[in-house]
Amino acid sequence: MLTFIQRIYKNQKKEYHLLLVILTFLASFEFTFLAMYDAFMKMNFHWQVRSSLHGIPALASLVALMLCVFATKYFIANKQQEFSILLLAGRKPKDLLWYLLIQFVILMFIANLLAIIIGNGLMYLINMLLQMQSHYVLLNYSVVNVCFLIFWYMLFTLIVILAISAHQFVSLDTDLAKHLSQKTISNKPVYIIKASAVSSKRKMPWASIILSLVALYLTVDSLFKLTQFHLSITELLMAFTFALSGIFMLVMSVIPLFYDLFHHYLLKHPILMNGLSSFNEFSTIMLTLAALNMLILPILVFLIFFGATQSAVQSIIVPCFIMMIIMIALCFLLRFSIYISQRQSTLAAFHAIGYRSTLLNHIALIKNTLFLILVFVIPLLFMSELFYRAYQESLLSFNVIMIMMSVYFIVNSLLFIYTCVQESQSLKEVTQNVKYLNRGQ
Repeated sequence: MLTFIQRIYKNQKKEYHLLLVILTFLASFEFTFLAMYDAFMKMNFHWQVRSSLHGIPALASLVALMLCVFATKYFIANKQQEFSILLLAGRKPKDLLWYLLIQFVILMFIANLLAIIIGNGLMYLINMLLQMQSHYVLLNYSVVNVCFLIFWYMLFTLIVILAISAHQFVSLDTDLAKHLSQKTISNKPVYIIKASAVSSKRKMPWASIILSLVALYLTVDSLFKLTQFHLSITELLMAFTFALSGIFMLVMSVIPLFYDLFHHYLLKHPILMNGLSSFNEFSTIMLTLAALNMLILPILVFLIFFGATQSAVQSIIVPCFIMMIIMIALCFLLRFSIYISQRQSTLAAFHAIGYRSTLLNHIALIKNTLFLILVFVIPLLFMSELFYRAYQESLLSFNVIMIMMSVYFIVNSLLFIYTCVQESQSLKEVTQNVKYLNRGQ
């Protein structure tokens, strides 16, 4: 078992190192959030301020825990071939559990050990920032209490890993040959064109049309409300939430509906058609992280506005927001690294039927641009309008708003550049490496 793990590690050093870096950052931010929570538990404030002070780090720590579970889930999903090999070699299912526990206990122990050091450093920087801003609030926390909470978080993560692994083992028992195949087999059903003209009776996807109209109404109406000046902050926050929900529904319903209704027209423009098809696949894969991004932002903004007039709340807004955005970005990178490795067989198939590298780059650019606009740019515009109203109401200072908006813009811009560069490199590898010649069969 240990020899097998060593060989797997040597062949997948890049993946293991990426997972360790992500787990370390998540655990470090988790330590920082729990340290804030422990520090605020010792302070006496008004209930409204106390709700924000406890709610922001508590929410952030739970998000860190959730993202840690997602990261391990994505990593385990790529280990089905290893499980199959071990089962065929005579290992029992309990051996597979030990196989995972040995790896993840070591990874999480190293990550949490580094997190204690990095987390204390981050708390030192936050306290130093508070002193520079002449705040009288210093975050005094107990390392023992925080480590105790970290231990329970780590234990919960291991339990979730075992639960996910048990599900994987059940699927392995049904068909070992499928998981040993060299080709990547997607569990997602083939896209069915509902408004197809193959049948003499053309059926319209009325459910998708109604859902798309609801999404458009939510988005446009919420955007209109965000521009009105007579609304209260609570009404603006609700409009912001509905606007993000409308965007989420647009991504999941309007684009597929457009691909469905205008399929015959798109056949004359294969680049656009394949770009929309790739976007549908990509948005489905990134659905969890996109939904998490659109759920976290309204809740975090609500907690910020709930007690933003207090200096204690103002002091933790920027570090919590920055760490939340970085955590989501790191999990996006991990999920994208798995997606791009699975995408290589599709690129090889396109290349085998005559698509040149330039055309494949155009398809990737269409997909990435749509994802950037719908998932990041439009929510950024909604946030800008909301923060502008917060500035007018003297809830947030101009410097705090600019820092938060700049961080959101810079992180998402770097993600967009990274995805474009990685897909370009992957395409170059697929078209120039002979080992992908048979993938298009």
